[in-house]
Amino acid sequence: MISTCINWQALLSFVMTVHSRLAFAVVCLVLLVGGSSHAQFYYPDQKIYSRPADYGGLRIQELTFPSEDGTKLHGWLIMAKGRRPLGTIVHFHGNAQNLTSHAMGVSWLAEAGYHVFLFDYRGYGKSEGNPTRVGIQADCRAAFEEVKKRLPREKRFYLFGQSLGAANVMNLAADINDPRVRAVIAEAGFDSYRRIAGEKLREAGMSWMPNLISTALNPIDAVKHIRAPLLIIHGTEDRVVPFAHGQRLYEAATDPKTLWRVERTGHLQTFQHAAYRQRFIQWLGRMGRN
Repeated sequence: MISTCINWQALLSFVMTVHSRLAFAVVCLVLLVGGSSHAQFYYPDQKIYSRPADYGGLRIQELTFPSEDGTKLHGWLIMAKGRRPLGTIVHFHGNAQNLTSHAMGVSWLAEAGYHVFLFDYRGYGKSEGNPTRVGIQADCRAAFEEVKKRLPREKRFYLFGQSLGAANVMNLAADINDPRVRAVIAEAGFDSYRRIAGEKLREAGMSWMPNLISTALNPIDAVKHIRAPLLIIHGTEDRVVPFAHGQRLYEAATDPKTLWRVERTGHLQTFQHAAYRQRFIQWLGRMGRN
């Protein structure tokens, strides 16, 4: 578990350049932090924020399915309102809480005519296990395979990740070459695990520590390999993941790509604006016709 988060070469270099007693103390600290670093990075909970019955006329299927290593995961399939669904949106949620919270922010897409498939990463909500970077990525692959099995006739999938979910969806999409994936959407995503951690650690006066964080599964590396049309959405007033992350992701991506710079908007606040909801539905419709 530790090796997936710590850059051991950087740690060794650090040890070689400081007094041995200080080095020993720092290594002990890093081992302690490294051993629990997943717990420090991820913020799942098991609280129930909403239930299927809370969504009025929407029909919601609760389901369980295995991740690649057999870990049991929990999900919801919110069925599209209307007789002719426009496609299926596979949602990858952010870092905190669980799907019963995040569903409240995307159920409007089912009202607009799309099936919405949500699931919890390992350790979140009713899903078993403990969250790790590699384990969560395996969960994302398993979730996409599951929704394809459950909707075998679907020809229009849209992969939509928010915040941490944007990092997850970019890594997933980089490995997919499926014409049924009509678009990938990354809202308020960070470009690098090391960079986003470094920004927070420097605020705490720990400027040396970011170099100990692994660069594995960095979104900035994955985004270069996404083949489907990519939409990056980022608020200019985002204080959780600064706008510069979205700008760098856009610049690193290959065409076809689009950047929505959402002025005077904070973290994951874009779709609080009715105008952006309408714009998003129109954009999805264009991707579905391509």
